Amino acid sequence: EVDEKVNNELVEYGAEKDLKAASLEKLLQHLMETSGSLSLDTFLISYRNFAAPKRVLLCLIYMYCVAPGKKREVVWLRVLNFIRSWVTKYFDEDWTDEEQIQRLFNFLDDIVAPSYRNSTALATVKKIRDCFTEKRRTGSDRNIVPKRLETSISLWDMRSSIILEQMIMIEHSFFRAIRPGECFNQNWTNDDKS
Repeated sequence: EVDEKVNNELVEYGAEKDLKAASLEKLLQHLMETSGSLSLDTFLISYRNFAAPKRVLLCLIYMYCVAPGKKREVVWLRVLNFIRSWVTKYFDEDWTDEEQIQRLFNFLDDIVAPSYRNSTALATVKKIRDCFTEKRRTGSDRNIVPKRLETSISLWDMRSSIILEQMIMIEHSFFRAIRPGECFNQNWTNDDKS
C-alpha cells in the first residue's frame, strides 16, 4: 500500500479547495473521486504536456489493482469509463503504439475479465474492444470526397449538417497538427507566431 504521508505531499489545493497542483497519480485519483473543476476531457486534452500515454495507462492499471475494498467497484467502473472515453475520443493521438494496445488488452483480459461479473463493466470492456475493431476496420481518416458525385447535385440540395461535416473533415488534419500546449496562454495572439 502507498504511504499516505508521501502521497499527500504530492497534491496541493487552492483557497477554494480546487486542485492546484498534483502528481500524475494524485491527479488521476482526483478525477476518479470527484466531479470537480477538473474534467476528464480537460485532462485528456492536456496530459501529454507532462506525461506519456504509457505512464497514464500504467497508473490507471495500478489504481484498478489497488482499489480499496469499500470503493473497489466504484473505482473499477470509473477506471474502465476513463479508458473507454480515452480510446473513443483520442484514438488517433494515443492508441497507435501496438505495445500500448497490447498492454491494454492484457489488462482487460487478464485482470478485468476475471475480477468482474458486473454486466455494466463487461459492457464497457466490450465498447472498448468494439472501438478498436471499428477504428482498425475503417481507418482513422474518413474518405472526404464521395466515390461518385452526381453532377446534378448543387450545394443547395444538401443538408447544412452534411456540408458542415465535410468542411470539418477537410480542416481536421490542420487542427490535429495543433498540439494542446499551443492553445494555452492564447499563443496565437502573440506577435511572434512561429
